[in-house]
This record gives sequence, C-alpha cells and structure tokens, in this order.
Amino acid sequence: MTVSSETTSTDPTHRPVSILEHFADLPDPRREQGRIHRLDEIVFIATCAVLCGADSWEQIADYAHSKLDWLKTFLALPGGVPSHDTFRRVFCLLDPLAFQKCFYAWITALMRRQGLTSVATDPPGLRPIAIDGKAQRGSALHVVSA
Repeated sequence: MTVSSETTSTDPTHRPVSILEHFADLPDPRREQGRIHRLDEIVFIATCAVLCGADSWEQIADYAHSKLDWLKTFLALPGGVPSHDTFRRVFCLLDPLAFQKCFYAWITALMRRQGLTSVATDPPGLRPIAIDGKAQRGSALHVVSA
C-alpha cells in the first residue's frame, strides 16, 4: 500500500511523534571510521524492544531480527541488524544526560499530543543507583519501571 500526499494528514495532531526525530541530535560517541549502523536507528530499535519486554542485549537483537521486515519499512539499516554486542557497546558509550534529554523531549511530545501535561517542567537530574557489579561493568541491562 502506498500513501499519497492526498491521504497524508497535514494536521500536526495526526502526525506521529518520531523517536528518530527526537534522537537526531544525540551526540554519537563512536569513531567515524568503522560506523556501520546509524545511532538513531540503534536507539529506535532498542527503545521498541525494551517497550516490548526485552531485558538483555541479546533479547534486543532478537527483537530486531524478528521484526526486520517491519523495521525495513521506515529504517535504512545500512549495516543490517546490529548485533547484541553493538547495542551494548553503543549504549555504554552514550552520554546519559544527553540520552535523557532526548528521551524526555520525546515522552513530553507524546504526552502533549495526547493532551497530557508533564508534571516536571525540566528533565529530572540523574542520580546513580548501585545495582550490582555487573551493571557497573556494563555487562547487564536493568529495566526499571514505576
């Protein structure tokens, strides 16, 4: 099915709030040389996977492989699906405050679109939480939900 410009709504309330747009300004900490996967696509896949229940780097990569046909409809995926090692390595290198700023902007935009207002006017500051030695080494992914 193709979507023509006539069927696409120009009303901003019908326009999707894109994760890709909100993470476009996230600084990429990786070296230019050897980059195979786009940072915004890595973040997008990981976000979708975690929202669907993935709680390890392997499960995030498995999610991406299982949804490859769907992901290809709107992602370029120049290097194919990133490996679980790539997801881990990239997220270990990301600046947590920069990631938080992008994520907060995306969630706030989603809430605004639904007519909801955020309680906090600024993103809350990050506070370290000691979980265990594996988390400090980056070998474990912990999902905390409230």
